[in-house]
Amino acid sequence: MPIFACVLFNCNKSKLPNNANDSPVFFLKGDLDGTPLTLEAGNNGYFMKTNYQWDTTNVCIFKSDLSQQACNGACKGYAATLLMNDSKTSIVNSNVNLNTVLRPGDYLFNDLDLPAMYYRINLMPTHTKLASEKYTWRIQNASGSFFKDEYTTSEIIASNTVYSITLNFDNGQGCTASHLNVYKASNRLQASIKATRTSLQSMANYDFYCDVIGTPPFNYFWDFGDGTSSNLARPNHSFQAVLNGKSCVKLMLVDAAKDTCITYYQAQTSVDPSCDANFTSTITPLPNTKAFSTITLLVKDPNGIVYSTRDVIQPSSSYFQITEISDYRHNAEGLPTKKIKAFVNCVLSNGNKQINLNNAEVCLALAYSN
Repeated sequence: MPIFACVLFNCNKSKLPNNANDSPVFFLKGDLDGTPLTLEAGNNGYFMKTNYQWDTTNVCIFKSDLSQQACNGACKGYAATLLMNDSKTSIVNSNVNLNTVLRPGDYLFNDLDLPAMYYRINLMPTHTKLASEKYTWRIQNASGSFFKDEYTTSEIIASNTVYSITLNFDNGQGCTASHLNVYKASNRLQASIKATRTSLQSMANYDFYCDVIGTPPFNYFWDFGDGTSSNLARPNHSFQAVLNGKSCVKLMLVDAAKDTCITYYQAQTSVDPSCDANFTSTITPLPNTKAFSTITLLVKDPNGIVYSTRDVIQPSSSYFQITEISDYRHNAEGLPTKKIKAFVNCVLSNGNKQINLNNAEVCLALAYSN
């Protein structure tokens, strides 16, 4: 079955040793558009090759390839290739251990429409940094917290997890300030308060508004932290003198889908507005890297035409069901491998024509680092 084009991968794949018994260890058997198809490692020049590689987003992808060898480009048989996504973004050359993530069960062919599991949040102070100033970020969730001493920062945050992010500011001349905001990256409603100070007098005056992502119309509930409030989308507010010359403004926003988010802003009410710990944020979803939720199967026919499950909307009859997982011997590069057995039904396409692989059984190897 499929031989993959080496787009994401290093083409120096490793061959697994042949077994001594008569039964092929690795194979693909099924019905391809009404014609029986059997590929068996050890028969008709077929070998099982396996390796892993990282794509451009540092997601580790495991690759198994069942194809003919030593035919100098003149192979006239079918070839099959399987790609499986790892469960997380990985640091290149870090350990990749299937023992922790691979389980029997049903897996998806494509998950491009699934919600992101992780997001990147970029954080930027609103105050331009001076040489004497120090910025310290505290990033906290239910599991704990950590600190980062840098002017701007970014962090990977998990879906459906609430994060409290605090910026502590010290101008090195006796002025300190601290500002906290709360994030839930997967929330469909996101808001970020923006403000323009229109007066530098003791009674500070601000125009408030916010950038919003969500389902309009929106309901606004402003709490200015000095005992006053507003339901306007763009309120103007004058602050009387408050504790330490600062007032924490809170906005609760509710959209038409009944999603809710809360965001904060630190209003400077003193004559000197430079002691400012406010910051802005942008949140970007990362590609979904759910454990092996992206299964890609490729088949190359005897004419060299490659058919793939990628970008095909699979019917409800399609499935990739792993039934058995066991340890196998190391490959030629000394990497440990897992032997997996699975049942497969799927539709593949070359962009112009679709073919069906039905009632197939596969046994393939996956190499990993232990």
